[in-house]
Formats: sequence, structure tokens, C-alpha cells
Amino acid sequence: MNDQTVSTSNSMNYSFPAPGDYEVRVSAGNVCFQADPLCQTVHVAQLQSYFAAQICQGETLAFGGNSCSASGNCTAIFIT
Repeated sequence: MNDQTVSTSNSMNYSFPAPGDYEVRVSAGNVCFQADPLCQTVHVAQLQSYFAAQICQGETLAFGGNSCSASGNCTAIFIT
């Protein structure tokens, strides 16, 4: 971001390059009025991309819209 405009619409999505704390400044205005900018620190956490769980026979583990019902280890890999 580094003082760059990333959107001029009423809503936006932004992907931060790495986990950490970022200062985000939002400015709103139009040709007739410019509001004071709003600054906020945003903490971006590391996404968990892998997890493993053990379940017993007869149990079901639900995760990310999937489920596992086999006894033993259930493994899911998330692509981020």
C-alpha cells in the first residue's frame, strides 16, 4: 500500500503480502467534500494451511465444507 491508492470504489478487498501489523488509512470524499482520513492498525495473522486430527470409529469430523468419518488420521490441506 505504501501511500498508494488501492481502490476508489465503496468497497474493496486487499491481500496483505505477509502476516504482521499494518497501518491502514481510509480517506473518503467527492468533488465537494473531503473527510479527514481514518487510520487503523490491522493485524494480519498467519493462515493455517494444514491440520491433522484423529477420530474414533463412528465419529465424523467436519472441516472446510468437507467431512471425514474413517477411523485414524484425517488430513486436510488448504490452498491459500
